[in-house]
Amino acid sequence: MTTYVTPDPKDGKRHPAVIWISGGYGGLSDSEDFFWREHDRDNDQSASAFRKAGLVVMLPSFRGEDKNPGRYEMFYGELDDIEAAYDWLSRQSYVDPERIYLAGHSTGGTRVLLASEYSTKFRGYFSLGGIPDLKARVEGGEMSVIVPFKQTKKEFQLRSPASYIKSIKKPTWYFEGEEAYWQAFDNIEKVAKKEKIPLFIYKIPNGDHFNIIAPLTEMIAQKILADSGRKSNITFSDKDIAKISHELTGR
Repeated sequence: MTTYVTPDPKDGKRHPAVIWISGGYGGLSDSEDFFWREHDRDNDQSASAFRKAGLVVMLPSFRGEDKNPGRYEMFYGELDDIEAAYDWLSRQSYVDPERIYLAGHSTGGTRVLLASEYSTKFRGYFSLGGIPDLKARVEGGEMSVIVPFKQTKKEFQLRSPASYIKSIKKPTWYFEGEEAYWQAFDNIEKVAKKEKIPLFIYKIPNGDHFNIIAPLTEMIAQKILADSGRKSNITFSDKDIAKISHELTGR
């Protein structure tokens, strides 16, 4: 599978790592330097905050994309590809296998939610702007790709994170700007609290689907660096969310 990964810093240490699932459809960006050049803070999907913080970063592609074998399945078989990416990264001598996190935006955020329901390999999962229900997304229109499966109730269910919330076992965080927030997450949050599911949902005031990415990934990167105990101690306080919201207000 085609993948970008930051190189061994050759310092003899094992470092925390993030696998970043980019948004959109069709694989890694057509621009070869997309993940390495500077972007506008109002829409920085490059995951550069993790790299700049000194974390190991892996940017994978999936079956049927970027000349990879297989066919595009849209939020289904890619979960096995995420597992395979984790397995490969965890074997690298400069990566701490106990401190690998999964993060992604938009379609990548949806894959993160599904992955958090699918297994428990990662130390933590960060979804920025994922969707709860694929059927609702498709029916809402403006899809940039053709749906590659027979549109039955079962096929949509298998690809919709809202269907499997109770399967989440590891800390999972969901963020979206208030302008793009799916109301379905209000009910999901109620279920998570009632069932004590480690899913934490944040609607960011003054945020939209894109401007939350830069300040959020910067904050997540610092929390990952500080998360060095046997178990994850990452939390997001009201003050943290207010800080991000305040930055967005000042733009």
